[in-house]
Amino acid sequence: MKDLHQERRLNRVARATIISMVLGTLSAVAFLAAIILVVLRTPSGFALAGVMFGIALSVAFVSILLFVVFRRVRSARDARLAELGLREPGAVVVHAEWNAALQDPFVKEGALPAKVDSRGYDVEITADDTGMRLWLGTSDLPLIGALTWPQITMVEPAEVHAAIGSHTVPAFAIHTTDTDTFLPVVELIYRGENIRELCTQLNMMRIAQPN
Repeated sequence: MKDLHQERRLNRVARATIISMVLGTLSAVAFLAAIILVVLRTPSGFALAGVMFGIALSVAFVSILLFVVFRRVRSARDARLAELGLREPGAVVVHAEWNAALQDPFVKEGALPAKVDSRGYDVEITADDTGMRLWLGTSDLPLIGALTWPQITMVEPAEVHAAIGSHTVPAFAIHTTDTDTFLPVVELIYRGENIRELCTQLNMMRIAQPN
């Protein structure tokens, strides 16, 4: 059965992001409106007020644009996860990402499908009794490669350090034996809330399989 608990966590994260964007936009507009009221009380206030009003509109436009882009990206991701749920009923479905600026490659040269963005891309994972399959996060969901559970030695939490600043991003590392497609460590960014819970779930599936 698809991991509904994990999907609910992703939805909460998405809602929190939307709320933060809306509140940020309203705060910026309110701040600029207060400045406009102050400027209007000065002799040259009307000219400056026009400038500030233009800035306020620009801020609102950019915020709305970012919101629309975010919604489109999230809708596309949800559609991919739903499609994989139909392709592989009963499998656990996980959304992940890979970023070339923050992480080492995890696929051997020539193994990726054609026309892949080398800077980074979404990766969708399905896991069932046979193992894990990694799909490129595009509309047609081409298969990157498959791993049987005997080829996976461990799935563990990890952290990806940002290129600028000291903050980190949650990730997980899939340690593999020699395969035709993947390098020994597959490290992917994870946007969910509890990376340890995910790793425990996948490791339990791995351990449960007969040798």
